[in-house]
Amino acid sequence: MILSHRHKFIFIKTSKTAGTSIELALEPVCGPEDVCAGLHKHVEQASGRENEYGYRARNYRGLFAPKWNPDQPLRQLRRDLYDLQRRRKFYNHMSAFDVRTRAGRDVFKRYFKFCFERNPWDKAVSQYFWEKGRPGVPENFETYVQSPRLRSRFDLYTIGGKLAVDFVGRYERLEADYREALTRAGMKDPPPLPRAKSSYRPQYGDYRELYTAVSRQNVADKFRREIEVFGYTF
Repeated sequence: MILSHRHKFIFIKTSKTAGTSIELALEPVCGPEDVCAGLHKHVEQASGRENEYGYRARNYRGLFAPKWNPDQPLRQLRRDLYDLQRRRKFYNHMSAFDVRTRAGRDVFKRYFKFCFERNPWDKAVSQYFWEKGRPGVPENFETYVQSPRLRSRFDLYTIGGKLAVDFVGRYERLEADYREALTRAGMKDPPPLPRAKSSYRPQYGDYRELYTAVSRQNVADKFRREIEVFGYTF
């Protein structure tokens, strides 16, 4: 997640959509007053220090006033308490609701907000290989797809079920939509995208090869809203 006061944009980081690559590209052009949240919980560093990627997380510490979220009241309460204990005002995969609450409605309204989405069936495969081998993660893809480990994060860029960002780029046309988003944000020469975290997934010829009729329907059910809004097909 990046909140740039210099360029007046907010990047909402979704899962398995090249979010880390986008952060790596944008952090160097952000100002010292901009918010660059930690890349991932296992590499998160104190403000101003570099991590293994050379990315300088900064300005994400601080306190905030908790806000009731009618969409996810219990999850929101747990999130706010967790972040307050750690004095973490901004974090990695931060929802639009939290950004609006903690950055302020005026900033959220005025700044250009964007994120990226991906075909859910392709995303599920990528998510599986990213998590595979961790404690509690099913080894079998069919089992993984049916488990709670795989869930929709439509809530990251929506509030009350409605889009809360100005632009949703497609992972399937990443380079073009990345440039379009930043051009719309007013950046004349967007920095090039590096590649990050791309070695976890084996080079399958087609993600559909991993699916059965059951697992295909599991993904369709879990990601129903994304499929309806963006018209994704298997």
